[in-house]
Amino acid sequence: MNDLLMLQKDFESKSATAPTHPTLPTNARVRADRALELADSLRRTLASWPKNAPIKKVLISVVYNKITAKSNRTKRILAEGSRDPEVSIRGARYEGSDGNRHHVITHYVDREVIESSIKELEITAGLLDKHFDGSIGKQELDSLWDKNAGNTNDSWKKLTGGAVSRINFARLVHDICHIEEFEIPSPPSKEGNRILTTLYETDDTAFEMLRKLGISVKYLDTLENSAVLEQMQYRKLYEMAPYLIAMSTTDFSRMDEMDVVDSAEDKGPRIIGSPSNEPTIGVIDTPFDTEHPPYFSAWVDVRNDLPEGLPPRSKDYIHGTCVSSLLVNGHVMNHQLDDGCGCFKVRHFGIVPAEGLSSFAIARKIKEIVEENPDIHVWNLSLGSDEETERFCISPEAEVLDKIQSDRNVLFVVAATNNRTGSTHRIGAPADSINSLVVSSVKPDGTPASYSRSGPVLDFYRKPDVAYYGGDMGCELSACCGTGEKLCMGTSYAAPLVARKASYLIDIIGVPRDVAKALIIDSACGWSNEGPHPITGYGIVPINIRDMLRIPNSEIKFFINGIASTYETYNFTLPVPLVGNVFPYLARAVMCYTPKCNRSQGVDYTSTELDLHFGRIKAGKIVSIKPNTQGEANDRTTERDARDLLGKWDNVKRICDKVSTRPRARKAFGSTTWGIKIRKTSRMSAGDPTPQPFGLVATLREINGANRIDSFIQHCHAEGWLVRTFDVDTRIRIYTDEQVDIQFD
Repeated sequence: MNDLLMLQKDFESKSATAPTHPTLPTNARVRADRALELADSLRRTLASWPKNAPIKKVLISVVYNKITAKSNRTKRILAEGSRDPEVSIRGARYEGSDGNRHHVITHYVDREVIESSIKELEITAGLLDKHFDGSIGKQELDSLWDKNAGNTNDSWKKLTGGAVSRINFARLVHDICHIEEFEIPSPPSKEGNRILTTLYETDDTAFEMLRKLGISVKYLDTLENSAVLEQMQYRKLYEMAPYLIAMSTTDFSRMDEMDVVDSAEDKGPRIIGSPSNEPTIGVIDTPFDTEHPPYFSAWVDVRNDLPEGLPPRSKDYIHGTCVSSLLVNGHVMNHQLDDGCGCFKVRHFGIVPAEGLSSFAIARKIKEIVEENPDIHVWNLSLGSDEETERFCISPEAEVLDKIQSDRNVLFVVAATNNRTGSTHRIGAPADSINSLVVSSVKPDGTPASYSRSGPVLDFYRKPDVAYYGGDMGCELSACCGTGEKLCMGTSYAAPLVARKASYLIDIIGVPRDVAKALIIDSACGWSNEGPHPITGYGIVPINIRDMLRIPNSEIKFFINGIASTYETYNFTLPVPLVGNVFPYLARAVMCYTPKCNRSQGVDYTSTELDLHFGRIKAGKIVSIKPNTQGEANDRTTERDARDLLGKWDNVKRICDKVSTRPRARKAFGSTTWGIKIRKTSRMSAGDPTPQPFGLVATLREINGANRIDSFIQHCHAEGWLVRTFDVDTRIRIYTDEQVDIQFD
């Protein structure tokens, strides 16, 4: 068996090329009458804006004609002076059927900005009629920048009289091509006893805005632009000012309940040794049972903290105590799932009663707890809402988890929630967290558990990430609450068994957080050519931790922990061993990163995109193992295809060769090395200079079964790579030595 390798070497970087003038798709034409139609749409929308609206500016939605890339969004319409219109964006969603889905993006602008846009559209229509025979295509628009034809800003000004600048004319033509119409935001009504309502970001907080409208809410029931409203309060808001409502979802006030089935047959008292230098996993759940301490209680640092006025009852202890029992000693209680990780200590924060708690209360407590416990790297969260997540909106709890993980070196392992109705349901909060490792459940035979719920999140983010064995009717897991053994099933109990593996990788083996997540996902999917499953994600995580860390002799597995700081971060010197003039390998790679996220942006939730290219070098460019022309000259990838087929904006990227019964060696294109390239883009046109860490795990399989790891390591040294071998036994010995307190006389 081969060991996991860590590779380290400086990567090159390259800034993005400055954008040129706006252009049009090859076969598109923009007509003068279409410019007038959009001017009329703006005029009608402005006229319909309520005169008594409680905000200073106007909320107006741009309806695009398809799912649109950042480069195809409005560049001049709704622009305030020379500022990019993107600064006024307050939210984004999808509308339309699957075959006709399109973006709707809401802006917050002054009336004067809309009036100016109407005027400029009318001017554009006049210029098209007068100088372009009523319509313009790509060739004519591009020719406006042809200096050889004498086209300059001065010549344009002389031709048009300076009614609108050359660049703004091009921007307006571009906008007309991609915009369908304009409208005042009009959200669908939402039913429920307690509705978590998010208002568009305007000039006031949600608390202040609701008071203006005569809707009285407690300050603790608000958080920035969101508030928890009773049904009557929501109805009043919806009737008075529906255009203020950006998104609505059900408050996290009821937990899913696919939990403890029954007490197991008494097998007598269990015995466990005393804790010593084991890693600590954090748990945020229902309280831990201190009234009837279980056999493993010495391993649990209990911090029960239910809200004031809610004394714990016996049923409040069951869920949280069972979860902690699996984290501490689940491999012993369930011998068929012995993962080889040993026991773990737990710091248990019991903050939620069995029935659940307000979304904002949970979000505030999670943030506070993680900030006060920076020594914990892996957190288990098996709390889950009984309600489905909204299709186009992230839950507040998930946003808190995502922000924490983008700012701090921690990983949340989150249960994918359970379905008690028998019909397929979308996962519930907080399993819609993008940056977390979300775990669903399967039966011992690998089929989805009967209580499974499905992704995706925000219509295309792939969740859950992975699956594990969480029990089912007739094949329950064994857990412990109080002094008795309990039979249980649910994603609540699959998640802690994966959290054990994550802590082992991070705290004992010493791999970085993003690499640990990538290793878990890579081990789950292996050489499968299938995309993520809506219920089981990338696949089932192997039971034994050594199956992630010990590699077959025919394979080379390495990881790189890097940072993408500019548009391109690349290295073309990876010395994959040649055999003759070919590379006899299959290849796969998984990359994980934790981008910043913004819930108010709706479906455009993640702020940073990393695009992975990995493969041979040909004429100074990478021939990626998965065809990907994004960012290349003459790229024709649509935004929809980029999201659906290449995972654009998703923070887990996986590429893999198709495995056939008769694999063929790859031709070497005159280069003895392979390359890795990460392209970094931002939602904002100005870009984001903030460095984005990432973890990459890559695997090479020799198609003839030969072991070429020694040759690979030697060539890596020759190319200036630092190579570190991750032998499991050596890493355990190093970890143990590091935990020993040395006392000097």
